[in-house]
Amino acid sequence: MSRQYKYIQLSNYYVCLEQNTAVLAWLLYFRRKDLLSIFTPWIKSESPSLKVNYLRYIYALFINNGKLLGLFLQYQFKLRAIDSYIELPTYGHLCKHVHKGYKVFNLISNTVIKIFDSDVHADHIADELNRLQSISHYEFSPTLVKSNVNERWYEEKYVSGSPHSSYRSHDSSTLLQSFRREIAPCLNKLISFNQPKSTDPIRYVDKVVKSIESALAKNNKGDLKDRDRIRYFSDSILKRLHNENKYHIYLVFSHGDFCPANILTTKSGLKLLDWESVSYRSALFDFYSYFFYRPVFIDVPVEQMFSELCEALPRFISELSLISSDIPDNLLARERTYRWIYYLERIGMLVDRHMTDKNLNIMDIILRYIEAFNYYDEKLGGSYQSNPRKQPEPIL
Repeated sequence: MSRQYKYIQLSNYYVCLEQNTAVLAWLLYFRRKDLLSIFTPWIKSESPSLKVNYLRYIYALFINNGKLLGLFLQYQFKLRAIDSYIELPTYGHLCKHVHKGYKVFNLISNTVIKIFDSDVHADHIADELNRLQSISHYEFSPTLVKSNVNERWYEEKYVSGSPHSSYRSHDSSTLLQSFRREIAPCLNKLISFNQPKSTDPIRYVDKVVKSIESALAKNNKGDLKDRDRIRYFSDSILKRLHNENKYHIYLVFSHGDFCPANILTTKSGLKLLDWESVSYRSALFDFYSYFFYRPVFIDVPVEQMFSELCEALPRFISELSLISSDIPDNLLARERTYRWIYYLERIGMLVDRHMTDKNLNIMDIILRYIEAFNYYDEKLGGSYQSNPRKQPEPIL
């Protein structure tokens, strides 16, 4: 990877300036959405309004992508000055800025290459690769093709699919049907992928809180009041856990960022993206991650999520009895303990990411989670009022 390729930003992606314009046009118009699949419902539909909506969609598709192509041609033939660009040592059609690097998509060879930033230590790259190799045969994960730690990259098979129905879904009945039919079985297989570990929760959460404090002490980004709020919340949850009777919990194999945005529907079933955070965590971590994503990142009220969880959690725990005899009883007896531990684990992951993430306002996301956690616990504790505080604004 000695040659450098120039990428310019168009819309939400970076586009390789050295690619053929006709190929880019094909990618924009046909690769992401087959026009036949767009026209077919319009042709078959008896509804005039639906036909009009499809015509508007097709018109917007051509107009918006036509503007992108026109801008690309201006850059390519130097009719417009390039204000900013990035150079990467691999060729692809599209590129996306991700945590600690870039992902380059070659949609003809159907591959994705992650290139790490220069300040990422080789040990971190090797550790991430080991985690990805551990799940390479898992049916829901992308296939790892090859890698080179010294050159700071690895290659995966591109997963072609559409966003899962729960992504930006506001309808609870649709969400819960999808959860029972597709998401819960996926979570069950994740939990049973490796042998669960029984551990002392106090020792475990003490370690999590110490890592939160250490990360906050090292990182001076963000307002001091915001960091104090995180400390206060973490300490309050830790005190609650210390007041619980002696018990044990289970740590299970966890995706780490199990949410609707990382779930695709493909011809071969569900596929999960972004496995970089895979590890052992508390048994309900991925379950709660899926539901709490909605009020934090999507315009879904915490009250609605509360109702969804009240229906989904008992059924999920019950179905776990098919793969484990010990975990379901432990979860039923210690549900609030697992919920509080999830709170600390989630904040711990985000605080650690806050030190290195160059794309997202992680501190704002942490505070949104804390707001959702407090709001949810008030609802569970019976002290809920119609609007005790402003709910977190959605991240669009």
